[in-house]
Amino acid sequence: DWDASYSSDGERVYSADITDTGLTVRVAASGCTSKDFFDVDVDKKDDDTFTVELNRERRDYCKMMQPEGERLSWSFAELGIPDGATVLLRNPVGR
Repeated sequence: DWDASYSSDGERVYSADITDTGLTVRVAASGCTSKDFFDVDVDKKDDDTFTVELNRERRDYCKMMQPEGERLSWSFAELGIPDGATVLLRNPVGR
């Protein structure tokens, strides 16, 4: 289960897909963006509900054209979230 509730602080993502085991987003990129460019803030709301917010820490200064952005994925294991949990993405979604 997932919900996109909005936060003014988080990176706007082009799209988001949350499954039972992970999170995949498409973000603005110019050729060098990777997961290392983001701080991922995970907060536990209750026993099986977590909020996730992506905050860009570094800009992408490469010059490759990527109009569709870069696809980045995190497993729930990487984020410390149990499989099957409800995840609420706090970033705004859409262009």
